[in-house]
Amino acid sequence: LTVLILGALVVREAADGRIFMLQRLEMTGDVQKVPLARLKEAVEPAAAGKTFFTVDLKAVRDAAETVPWVQYAAVRRVWPDALMIDVTVYEAAAVYEDGRLVSGECQLFSANPDEGSETAGAPTFRGEAQAVPEMLRRWRRFSGLTEHIPAKITELELSDRGSWTLTIESPTIPPTKIELGRDANGAAVEERLRQVVEAYPRIVEIMGGPPASLDARYRRAIAAGKVNREQVAKYLASVQAVSAQSSARPSLGDADGAADAAAEAEASSSKDSVDDIEAASAADDAADAASSESHETEGGAAAR
Repeated sequence: LTVLILGALVVREAADGRIFMLQRLEMTGDVQKVPLARLKEAVEPAAAGKTFFTVDLKAVRDAAETVPWVQYAAVRRVWPDALMIDVTVYEAAAVYEDGRLVSGECQLFSANPDEGSETAGAPTFRGEAQAVPEMLRRWRRFSGLTEHIPAKITELELSDRGSWTLTIESPTIPPTKIELGRDANGAAVEERLRQVVEAYPRIVEIMGGPPASLDARYRRAIAAGKVNREQVAKYLASVQAVSAQSSARPSLGDADGAADAAAEAEASSSKDSVDDIEAASAADDAADAASSESHETEGGAAAR
């Protein structure tokens, strides 16, 4: 009889919500991107005043998935008074032009880039939002080519006319824009970029330093912008300064290499001719190059 009475009291108390009230929130996942306090703040309205039995797990999950960086959330009860939330976070592959991030699954999401370590070296995408999946695919293919320079892509743009432009950079190469144009006549822009990568060491040798820009929208030529020696020297100095600040014991070899590169850029002289970099425009590329203005560079003519 005593057991029956106690059981009846427990059932009544549970029905009134006076016991089994939720007291704890636990989580598993990346606490750097999703701190527990931030998650608690988001789900508290959906769990407040609820018991172990009455809490709506879907409502809690939906609230958890509004937290920046959370891609998916799985929620379960933990007896007798807790909720466990397992969060799966986004991994950012790029930064979209409006400040949103691009996940490796081509999803656009909003989050603070500073909270994701992978965003430090992420490229910026410029173009229509619906073109993000194609931009991510091309970026991966382009990156496989530019690593042979070696340089990384810091910016990728797809115009509304389907023309591709990318910017490369490395510790010894200032930001350099490369115009690739459009896929046309069965020739993919990857092939034009491959030609740029293969010719890049020769271009640097002929021009006496990294060119200010490159235009590969020609059938048989690559146009190179005049070397900006002042910009190159400042860039190398800034790279050296950042390296010194980020390391307690900076590499002497890296510092010497940057200094030598700066001195070489200052002392380099222009070449009289550039046989390998002629600006011979092609008829099928006329539409892409129509807006370019011609100007003289050290060593030859370039279209910009």
